[in-house]
Amino acid sequence: MVRSQVEWWGGIVNLKALNKNSVRHVIVPRTYRDGDASLTYDERTTRLISPGSTETIEWIIQIPFDLAPVAYPVRFRFGNQVIQKSIMLTPPVEATAIIPNGTRDILRVELRNNTRERQTAALVLDASSGWEVGGDLHRSVAIEPGGAASIDFPCTFAGPWERGQLYAVEVEVLVGEFRAVFRRDLYVAVAHFASGTPALDGTWRGWNVSRPVTIDSSAQISKLLLGNQPWGGGEDLSASVHVMYDKKYLYVGAEVNDDSVVTRWDFPAMSYPWDTDCMEVVLDTRTSTDQWHDPPTPGLFRHLSLAEHRKTEFGPERWRGGGCRRPDPADATSGPWRGNLFYQKGAWL
Repeated sequence: MVRSQVEWWGGIVNLKALNKNSVRHVIVPRTYRDGDASLTYDERTTRLISPGSTETIEWIIQIPFDLAPVAYPVRFRFGNQVIQKSIMLTPPVEATAIIPNGTRDILRVELRNNTRERQTAALVLDASSGWEVGGDLHRSVAIEPGGAASIDFPCTFAGPWERGQLYAVEVEVLVGEFRAVFRRDLYVAVAHFASGTPALDGTWRGWNVSRPVTIDSSAQISKLLLGNQPWGGGEDLSASVHVMYDKKYLYVGAEVNDDSVVTRWDFPAMSYPWDTDCMEVVLDTRTSTDQWHDPPTPGLFRHLSLAEHRKTEFGPERWRGGGCRRPDPADATSGPWRGNLFYQKGAWL
């Protein structure tokens, strides 16, 4: 296959970071709501404990299978002494679905046994129309006590390309009488091959702007982008992101629509230079379980494109990305990546 003919679809674009707003939606067991009936259990037992000794008391609690896996308050009474604690209900087997880094055309479901017994988990995968998933979609796997297992499904992106780039998968897990169903949001980005160097001067000369990554819905906006301000729609903040690559560089271009552009770093009122309006590109190359998780660990690279560049006590090498000032074609080859950032409404192009 000639590489110049390849269009790379890649990874998971978490426009809402997992630690900010989850992209894993639990469907079954039912989600917890304030006012839901709590776990009711009343057990009385009498034990004689010798001075200086310890005693372990166990109660077997029958838990409804549709009870939400959250913390529940528990009250223990020893004579006249009352102790308030909480117990955490977790499913016997937890599962998540990812597209792992370092591989191609693989959808992986990772499972973890939370019990002290060997469990056999049956798994059913249901993918949206955007995915072509091969093999048997009904699988089962035995998991040792406290252990983990994973199941790989051959998976390719088939489209069609839709605005929002969201192509979810749904996973059903059966362990004995326990049933869990969750949906994992997978955002797809396409990187087009660049036969020549695209313009880095705020124009789209040489760019393939088909199938952009769009950020223009409330489901994609979080406090990571807006701080504590409410989102006022596409005129308030929205963007189209384009990605290209060649044998040496990854090119990222963003067209941002913002009704109030702040390019001046007002220090010390603003703690960091990226508290201004800027573009941040995060490349997650990790192949371990750290993938798509915070905090940052080796293999996660953050690149900033800022409108303003001036000396700070931080030292530019600590926070400067591929471009920390207005793009200059004269030095566009000086960094490990090439950025292209301009505002549709704003102070600079």
